[in-house]
Amino acid sequence: MAPKTSVRIVELVREVRSEPSCVTFTAYEAGDVPGRFYLYEVYTEAATFAARPRAKHVHRFISAIPTLSTGARAASSSSTNSPSPSSS
Repeated sequence: MAPKTSVRIVELVREVRSEPSCVTFTAYEAGDVPGRFYLYEVYTEAATFAARPRAKHVHRFISAIPTLSTGARAASSSSTNSPSPSSS
């Protein structure tokens, strides 16, 4: 992983973890594809999670992806909204 990418990911993790209702935010590199990262995040409030893409620090990170990317594949994301056990 390029040092620049590592610094950006560490910054993103630190900033996202400070968001209201963020329970956890973890970034990890795929073992089978060096340079591919997965982001795992859990929030207590759906509204906070939904607003996350508009946060300045998330926008800065997403905007930097082209300069961090090796060009092998475009960035993608997915999310799953599962109800918490207490809300079912």
